[in-house]
Amino acid sequence: MCNRRRRVDLIEPSVVGTRNVLNACLKAKAKRVVVVSSIGAVIVNPNWPKDQAMDEECWSDRDSCKTTKNYYCLGKTIAESEAFEYAKRGELDIVTVCPSIVIGTMLQPTINSSSLLLLTMLKENFVDSMHVYHDSFTEVDDCEKLSSEKLQDLGWKYRPLEESIVDSVMNYEERGLLLKK
Repeated sequence: MCNRRRRVDLIEPSVVGTRNVLNACLKAKAKRVVVVSSIGAVIVNPNWPKDQAMDEECWSDRDSCKTTKNYYCLGKTIAESEAFEYAKRGELDIVTVCPSIVIGTMLQPTINSSSLLLLTMLKENFVDSMHVYHDSFTEVDDCEKLSSEKLQDLGWKYRPLEESIVDSVMNYEERGLLLKK
């Protein structure tokens, strides 16, 4: 029962939520919809060649997600493929973005996974919320290769990591999230 409930709790909000937003976009006669998905929609693919960057051609393998009970990634994969079904039917022009982590000022009222990850790292590795003494982010050479080439071709540019972390810290401090409990 626990696994079944967890499966529903993670898949249904992603799929139903995406479907509801796309239906609202249809009613509003939106011209283009940008679906902010997740790296989870592309990263679970054991058959993808290790030397090839993961891009819009790579999807998480649904069977692998089910086998490993990775229902978050399964939900994101199903939701994104449903979004592309809307596009195939000509109902909406859809573009998706699959970020691995979102760092910066929180736009939502509650802490999401990215914010929780960074907040945990800040509380464990930084001495003072306004003075960074130890930046625990490191670059890893042997991790999965992900492509943002098409976004960059459209003019999208990375923000400096330091700038994003400073924005996050200031926002977390304003919300009282850096206080020790």
